[in-house]
Amino acid sequence: MNLLRKLSSIPRSRLLVFLGGMLFLGFLLTSTISYLVSRQSIRSAILQNELPLSSNNIYSEIQHDLFRPILISSLMANDTFVKDWLVRGEKDEFAITDYLAHIKKKYGTITAFLVSENTRKYYNATEVLKTVREDNPADAWFFRVRKMTSDYEINVDPDMSNSNAMTIFINYRILGKDDEFLAATGVGLSVSAVKSLMQKYRERYQRDVYFYDREGALVLRSPAAPGTEGVIPSHANEKAMKTILQQVAKGNNAAEMSVVASNGALASYRYIPELNWVLVVEQASDGTDAILYKTFGLNFLVCIAVAALLLGIFHKTIIRYQRNLESKNAQLERANIARDRLFSIIGHDLRGPVGNLKTSLDLLSNDSLDMETFKEIRDDLHRGVDHVLIALSNLMEWGSLQTNPLEAKPEHVNLRAAAHDEIQLLRLLAKEKYIHLENIIPAEASIIADSRQIKSVLRNLLSNAIKFTQINGHISFSAQKAGDQWKLEVTDDGVGMDPERSRSLFDDDPDSTLGTKGERGLGLGLQLCMDFVHANGGSISVDSRPGEGTTFRVSLPAAPDLPADSLS
Repeated sequence: MNLLRKLSSIPRSRLLVFLGGMLFLGFLLTSTISYLVSRQSIRSAILQNELPLSSNNIYSEIQHDLFRPILISSLMANDTFVKDWLVRGEKDEFAITDYLAHIKKKYGTITAFLVSENTRKYYNATEVLKTVREDNPADAWFFRVRKMTSDYEINVDPDMSNSNAMTIFINYRILGKDDEFLAATGVGLSVSAVKSLMQKYRERYQRDVYFYDREGALVLRSPAAPGTEGVIPSHANEKAMKTILQQVAKGNNAAEMSVVASNGALASYRYIPELNWVLVVEQASDGTDAILYKTFGLNFLVCIAVAALLLGIFHKTIIRYQRNLESKNAQLERANIARDRLFSIIGHDLRGPVGNLKTSLDLLSNDSLDMETFKEIRDDLHRGVDHVLIALSNLMEWGSLQTNPLEAKPEHVNLRAAAHDEIQLLRLLAKEKYIHLENIIPAEASIIADSRQIKSVLRNLLSNAIKFTQINGHISFSAQKAGDQWKLEVTDDGVGMDPERSRSLFDDDPDSTLGTKGERGLGLGLQLCMDFVHANGGSISVDSRPGEGTTFRVSLPAAPDLPADSLS
């Protein structure tokens, strides 16, 4: 009242300018926060779901496309024929070249080779290519393989038998009975063929693919996107790459991480122990930002239109108030009290859920969302709408009670069926917390009461139980007849309450407490329960202990017994 009097004393033009500025700033802040939250949500969805999924899919394809040569080399290194041929002195050179030619043809590799430790001869699929020497830099790989402790290595070198074409060699050690080094063998894949595979990955997943060795050096990359051919990737200097390599050095072969890179791109890092390389799958975030910028602009225009409408409405309201202030002072005082309470509830407890719904709708406008994220947002919308509908129902019923006398219209109500309807209504809220809902009310439980009011009681008791029950909790509806009353119990194994809190539940000025997942309420539900139960000639009480759960007990008049064949 005092505030309105002060506002009415301010010149109308100055007041509208002031309020318009406040609304403009408020909507600008809201739109900015919505933009930032949406961007963070989309980035989180990409980092937590899409990129790891793409990385897993590419890893699966690598297993099919690149791990096969490793298996082939392993089979060659453990082939009894090869070992016997080496031990017997390499007498029939044609036998080993024919064997290598067979491997090359059967598996479609670019080369197949064997280098003997005893004679240092380099055999390929057609001939003895040469004799390797320690003083020849081109032969350094063989003397490195001799000293290795691991079974094999992957090396990129020119292939002399194929016009020095860059080739990915799998160099596998052949060991004798006493683990003495006998030879190095393996197969080779052309780098161009592997790059074709990476081009296939890029086209299929619309993301850039890179391979780095254990020293952080770039080994291979998918063909660069148009306009970025000369850009050198900086993954080796990223903190994520260093973290992955540190974890691998400590023996963690399952190291993986998804982060926002220093250039703003979204990247997933994963160590591939079979190749001894780090796989990087990267997606630029420009497309996401462009979509969000458009959404931000649209939201801001809508906010400006709403602000203009609100200013127009407020302008007319002020004029009307100024004309009728003196004649309706007492009536306005009562209206102000109800309005302040109503706006307090709406502003505190409904604006947040409605804002969440708006954010979810904004996300749904993004055409690049994957189906999993779409389903999550859809479920969030279902739960949000259920929450808002329950809150609005309680708010309307409370508002009606403030201006109209409470009247009940008694009729036959089946408690089990009524409880079933409310369980179905709130099942998504319970499902979100994996809460088991159980209805063990007898089928013959029938009362005389106002159906709408009793369903409101059941709905609010169930909503309250879900709110304060932990994940994987249990809520049950039960009832038993005692004389001319049916005694209903709604029991949960939630957080419970201390005696002081239990005594204040049904006060005229209730407050709202956050649920186990931060759920808000209006603080009206239990007050409505008490009013409706009393209006129908019943009673309500609560029994609760901290950490042991809560039981609400409601007694209501029983309906006359029906014939047995009419029971559902």
